[in-house]
Amino acid sequence: MINDQLTAGLKAVSPLKVEQAAWPREGRVQIVSEALDRVAALAHQGGAYRVEMSSPVQREPEPPPVPEGEEPDLLKLANRLAGVASAAEWHALVNDAGWRAALLQSNPTEKGTYIADDSGYSIIACLMRSVETELAYVVPSYQDPNASEPRWSEFYAVSEDMAVRNYRVDALAVMYIERGTFFLQKSKGKLTRRPQFF
Repeated sequence: MINDQLTAGLKAVSPLKVEQAAWPREGRVQIVSEALDRVAALAHQGGAYRVEMSSPVQREPEPPPVPEGEEPDLLKLANRLAGVASAAEWHALVNDAGWRAALLQSNPTEKGTYIADDSGYSIIACLMRSVETELAYVVPSYQDPNASEPRWSEFYAVSEDMAVRNYRVDALAVMYIERGTFFLQKSKGKLTRRPQFF
């Protein structure tokens, strides 16, 4: 039975990657494969074998992943918040986009961390997908609609441009959230604002 099958030819399907390092001196290219060696050993015992190779399937390359803090819908929301000085309008934009926001203040007991601030006077706000999320994205709150405060350089690489009306976020600063209250900086963002003259 095996001899009959080998005489008729076996179809071997296996992923195969071939790289040409140099031009062959002959018109043949040797391919070494354990599976093919086993088939050849069986065939030499009493039959012939045939290997069929199909042309590789061309696949579209996968797009590179979007860097954290540069998701298009998130950047769109952050830039819609620029210049909004009304708390009600600012929160409405956040809620309509399906996000939640928390205002932050520096944590008095642990330097470099932040806690939620319900007073409504903080310039620092975080956008979060849900209550249980472990990441938050830092944006200026309605208390600083022009991102004019000098401390934004703690969170963003800040540049200035007269062509920008209020500010423009090119990449959001990302923070970790631990135990639902502490916010620790993970990465800086990129922000362009109109020059401030005082």
